[in-house]
Formats: sequence, structure tokens, C-alpha cells
Amino acid sequence: MVNQEIRQSYAALYEEYFTPLFRYVFFRTKDTNTAKAKSDCANGVEESVARESFKAGIKSAREEFSAFRGDEIKSQIKALAEARKTSVENAVNTFKATMEDARDDLKTAFGENN
Repeated sequence: MVNQEIRQSYAALYEEYFTPLFRYVFFRTKDTNTAKAKSDCANGVEESVARESFKAGIKSAREEFSAFRGDEIKSQIKALAEARKTSVENAVNTFKATMEDARDDLKTAFGENN
């Protein structure tokens, strides 16, 4: 149950921040660079120059996206990861305790006392 809530929190965080941001920053820049590359090719600019300009624009978009993510999102992700870790540890401990109780009950039922 807790893991499901954490997964939903991750998904909500991704949908809220990364998806629209990525689309806005990366695709806006990609479209602009694609249009510029087409314009350069149509105007007789050398292919290698147009290609390098396009690559530089895409690299710039990636860097802008990475810089825009910010510390707030990273701290939220870290908190969610910590909550997930805690819930998994609790589930494992609960399972171990339940198995130990069941083992003791089974030993008692079969008359084994250790």
C-alpha cells in the first residue's frame, strides 16, 4: 500500500515537473534548431556548419533542461526514495516476524520445543 503511494508520488512528480518542462525546453529548442538548419541548408550554408550548429543547439537544450531541474525536485525525489526504502525495510521486518511466529506455532503444533 505504501509502495503504491510512493509510486504514485513519483509519477505525479514526474508528470508535474519533468514532462512539461522537458517538452517545453527541449522540443522548443529542437524545433528552433531544426528550422534554423533547414534555413541554413536552403540558403547555401555548408552542411557540416549547419550540422554542427544543430548539434550545439541540441546540446544547449539538454544543458538548459538539466540546469532548470533545480534542487527542489532533487530533494523531493530524495525524500520519496527514503520513504520507499523505509517502507520496504518495514515490510521485510514484518515478514520476518510473521514467519518466525508461524515457525514457532508450527513447532508447537508438532511438539518440537527448542
